[in-house]
Amino acid sequence: MINKFDIIEFDFDDNLLKHFIQLEKELYKNNNYQLTFLQLQKTYPVFEYVKIKNYIVIDNKSKPILRASAIINPYLTLDNKVIGLIGFFESTKNYKLFQKLISKIIEYFKTNKISKIIAPVNFNTFHKYRFVTQGFENYFILDIQNKEYYPILFEKFGFKIIKNYYSTITYNLKQNLEFSKYNAAINNNFEFRKLNKNEFLKELEIIYNLSVNNFEDSFLFNKISFKEFLEIYKPLGKYLDKIEVYFACKNSKEIGFLFYIYDKDYVVFKSITISNEYRNQGIGSALFYLAFKEALEKNINTGIFAFMREDNKVILKLTNNSTFFKRYSLFLYEI
Repeated sequence: MINKFDIIEFDFDDNLLKHFIQLEKELYKNNNYQLTFLQLQKTYPVFEYVKIKNYIVIDNKSKPILRASAIINPYLTLDNKVIGLIGFFESTKNYKLFQKLISKIIEYFKTNKISKIIAPVNFNTFHKYRFVTQGFENYFILDIQNKEYYPILFEKFGFKIIKNYYSTITYNLKQNLEFSKYNAAINNNFEFRKLNKNEFLKELEIIYNLSVNNFEDSFLFNKISFKEFLEIYKPLGKYLDKIEVYFACKNSKEIGFLFYIYDKDYVVFKSITISNEYRNQGIGSALFYLAFKEALEKNINTGIFAFMREDNKVILKLTNNSTFFKRYSLFLYEI
């Protein structure tokens, strides 16, 4: 029996998990909670190496009002020490209960000899991570959602920002159209092709291989299996009519890609990577040229460049004609 306002702990329990996802369902009025339910099943591939402890608080009307997961991913480290992660966080504005919950999570991490905690991260950076900290009114397809008071709760407790990320916007893709880099790439025998949507799962494997081999220098990166990658990105199939990918190829082998998605009257450029040996050769600019050209042919002149790390100078240079749209942050707490 659940005592009201007590913090309930569980690892894998479908009955408690239903309470856990109910809060997300009520806060956002969408169906993302269904994905949360799947990701917290014991059979989810990430649990082959990740350890988790889930926490939930139920009020005196049996309604969930606060939840979080304490996650230990042995492959994520800072200063050569494994860190703790707080993920799947959702809450009402009750700071006293928040304080009580975070204190309990800290004790859990202490027993596991962990002294640094990063929030929010669901397992690793292939999954959902970061809080929106500015530009809450600017929501776009596949964007992150959280309540405005979440960062305030964490900062009040003593968490500090460790990384910032930005989404920027341009209302004039045409001014970003740069044929010269694309032409130079063609003259240097690079090739470009679109995503084959009839072979979506096979194409995902190509995207997986490029991602795990080229994002390894990213903050908090850990290489995941294709099995886990597939579970994360297979649900994107429901957006297949909106998703596009341009691949860059050399000698008929994929060496980079640009992933983007259309919605209404704008396009979101979500992810780009180029193999190390082909960087600084204008391939990224060529991929953007092709995507911009396609969008303009669809009479779309607004583009959002999503989730760029503030210190990623290459991507910031590629998008230098865009303006600030949204900020996201990761937070660190040292025990």
